[in-house]
Amino acid sequence: MATQLLSRTVFRSLAARPAATRSFQTSATKLNVAAGALPISTPVGAFRGGLIGFLLGSSVAAYGTYAWVLKEYRLSNELLTEDIYVRMCI
Repeated sequence: MATQLLSRTVFRSLAARPAATRSFQTSATKLNVAAGALPISTPVGAFRGGLIGFLLGSSVAAYGTYAWVLKEYRLSNELLTEDIYVRMCI
């Protein structure tokens, strides 16, 4: 009895809901618009951007490497000079 009552209630609630439908309509003004030719795009911009990005990245990496090598050179030169000075004074 309870299942019949429950099934009737569920069936009525489902039947009472209108089915969700979508209509695919377009306004008349959108349909009357003449399609113009698209501008011709040149793929040179992407190539140029990639080349500039590559050169910029390479320059930054080269500068970082140069700064690191220069710092290491100065440190080793300073240590060598101190070592020579200590050996000459002894």
